[in-house]
Amino acid sequence: MSDTEDYLIQAADRCKRLARAGREIATDLEAMSNELMGKAVELDTTRDKKQKTAR
Repeated sequence: MSDTEDYLIQAADRCKRLARAGREIATDLEAMSNELMGKAVELDTTRDKKQKTAR
């Protein structure tokens, strides 16, 4: 196998690994976003309840 062929195969493998890692990162970021949104809703609900009882 020539150096060029070897290089192209290695580059293709790196591209596949990076694409997989990118999808995993996107999935993790989406999960984190959902958790943060849930916490924001929780805090908003708690604040609303406190404001209603303070009246």
